[in-house]
Amino acid sequence: MDRAKSEFMDHGGKYIDRDLYLIVIDKDGTRVVHGKNPKLVGKPYFDSVDVNGYAYGKAVQQVAEGSGTGWVSFAFKDPITGKVLPK
Repeated sequence: MDRAKSEFMDHGGKYIDRDLYLIVIDKDGTRVVHGKNPKLVGKPYFDSVDVNGYAYGKAVQQVAEGSGTGWVSFAFKDPITGKVLPK
């Protein structure tokens, strides 16, 4: 995981493309990888709230602890345009 983590977060590498990047969350809800913002590594994901106050982290947790498949939509500020968009 250490090797993969550094590759996933390398801004000159193959896993980050403009506004596309990986986020890896362990089963306890801690961010292990964040391709756009390394300051979020080690921080809880399940407490995440979008720009409108929607607790999408809890919704992701429910999917993960439930059937393991699903879809969670939320609003997010695009890191390139700065516009709030659906994600």
